[in-house]
Amino acid sequence: MKLTTYIFGGFVASLLIVVGILMTVNLKINRNNDTIKSIEIKGYKNTEITSVKTIQFRMLKDINKYLGYNIDRSKVNITMGDSTPSITYPNTRNLSAEISNDTLVFTLDCRGFHTEEIEQQLADLAEFQYTLKLGNNPLEIETDKKSYFLFNFNDVETDSLTLNVNEFNAELNNCKIKSVNINTGGTLVLNDTNINEMQQNLTERYNNIDLTSTNSSIETLIMRGKNNYYESINKNLVKQVKWIPLTDAASLEIILHQPAVIDLN
Repeated sequence: MKLTTYIFGGFVASLLIVVGILMTVNLKINRNNDTIKSIEIKGYKNTEITSVKTIQFRMLKDINKYLGYNIDRSKVNITMGDSTPSITYPNTRNLSAEISNDTLVFTLDCRGFHTEEIEQQLADLAEFQYTLKLGNNPLEIETDKKSYFLFNFNDVETDSLTLNVNEFNAELNNCKIKSVNINTGGTLVLNDTNINEMQQNLTERYNNIDLTSTNSSIETLIMRGKNNYYESINKNLVKQVKWIPLTDAASLEIILHQPAVIDLN
């Protein structure tokens, strides 16, 4: 197997450097004339909130309960380096949040519920916002296999951001991150954001990233995969691409939108 490097000419303008991560979900729902409100996590010191490095979203359900679609599509806005750290999440009777060491876990306990009840509650939660104001730590986000979230990262400056998720739709605004690691496909929008290195692990056949940007740059894009993939590259965004095939049959097709110098080695 051979590592292939693509180097694109052109200079990317310097970008805004900001500090922060924020997580939010829209909490305006009226069901049976009741309004579901958000609550703030209690019982933890500010130092415990700012020390969070891992965020997990879990759902507990009976094994025989089949769900026909993804768990939810809740919006998650994340901000780091805030002087007033806080964690806000939907106030429902079977959704809990707790911090253990440096891990924040959201657990939706649907055991004992009928499938229709679970799907209705997930549809409700999709209208809510989780809001997290954390410290400037490396951050890893983990979700269940059928989970789907809309992530907004605002004013984030950190060494690394890792998304171990099923599928994602993420927007990075005014961020400066040394390393971004993505283990699935999805949609990624960059606005006024600088990433030194982005690693994309293409473990499945159809998990390419739909990438768009404004006033942003990725110095090096590293892609690994076992199958055949294609990637649409804007040389004004990505300066260098490295392809690492994980099998002899793996291949990568690159679509360039501007003239560029390609160096294969």
